[in-house]
Amino acid sequence: MNKSENETLTMGDLCARYPRQWLGVEVVEREKDGGQPLKVRLISRHAELFHIREKIKGEFCSIFTGYIPEVMHVLMF
Repeated sequence: MNKSENETLTMGDLCARYPRQWLGVEVVEREKDGGQPLKVRLISRHAELFHIREKIKGEFCSIFTGYIPEVMHVLMF
């Protein structure tokens, strides 16, 4: 992990830097009222988030930085 991935980022900065990706982050600061993450530290950009989660002792979250449609669509093949 390089130095830029170890810095504390706001959620806006994180989404701008890593668009449309699943990320593993350590929560540094949360909203007082809603509890949503405000500042985070990037831990992983890899698909093995569940293996990494087991090794983290702090508060770990998986976050998707892309658009999530509000309307549910079901595709069947």
